[in-house]
Amino acid sequence: MGKFVTETFNYDGGRQVTAYVPPVPPEAVVFAGDGQLVTQWGGVLEVAEVPPTMIVGSHRLDDEMLRLHEYSPVFNAQRFAAHEKFFVEDVRHWARSRLGVALPAERTAVFGVSASGELALAIGLRHPDIYGA
Repeated sequence: MGKFVTETFNYDGGRQVTAYVPPVPPEAVVFAGDGQLVTQWGGVLEVAEVPPTMIVGSHRLDDEMLRLHEYSPVFNAQRFAAHEKFFVEDVRHWARSRLGVALPAERTAVFGVSASGELALAIGLRHPDIYGA
């Protein structure tokens, strides 16, 4: 069974990021919003017998309005841009330096459900050279 690694970043007064690290080197990596929820699915991937996949998720805010402002560029462009920088640059750098994962775009996905699905669409469309899946 894989393990979970959580770290607190300085972003926005202290934001946690959790990664599900499979027991063998990952062949794919998924970056997601709502990380405290989505990373829990890592064990399910192992049972499903898919290629080893790391899930890296930034934790969401409890305040739903602020969460929407981070996840959608249409509500508050500045807040979205700050979160986009955190998600695309800081979280990916951490995954590379701390967890040793830096895969090509065709094996790097961005994912979300509900509001974080909107984040995934926005990030994926803005950064297809990074998130190719």
